Amino acid sequence: YIFSLSCASSCVLIGFLLTHGIRSTFHAEVFYRWIFTRIFPIHVTCLLIQIYLTAAVALDRFILICLPFRGQKWRSPKRAVFVVVCISLFSILYCIPFWFEFSLVKEQNKTIITISKFGSKRLFRLLMRKYLYFIFVFLLPLTIIV
Repeated sequence: YIFSLSCASSCVLIGFLLTHGIRSTFHAEVFYRWIFTRIFPIHVTCLLIQIYLTAAVALDRFILICLPFRGQKWRSPKRAVFVVVCISLFSILYCIPFWFEFSLVKEQNKTIITISKFGSKRLFRLLMRKYLYFIFVFLLPLTIIV
């Protein structure tokens, strides 16, 4: 768990630097626009993986401390790999719509980042950015940790 959590955290940091750090440090707007539309969905996916791996580590530690004998069947390297793979697959599937949220549009010899037709739909905004986000990114991991 810890190794995969550190890998996910590294990806989140790299994604943050690429999506936010380049723009403010180098004023590289053209490069920023191109890289933002490609790195942002990966960044969001790694962030979700990081959240759920943190919850998995908390649950694993709870089982280790509070249920040391009954929890042995739940704590094995094979099961840990299975949990990491399941969390990764869930996060990738959940974040697929974010790949279609933004697009690059050329206007008057300039390229700008805009919300795509898919990303601007009311259903997408309500589901992905409000209700499902609240449930899967906030409520469920918080419930697991608590």
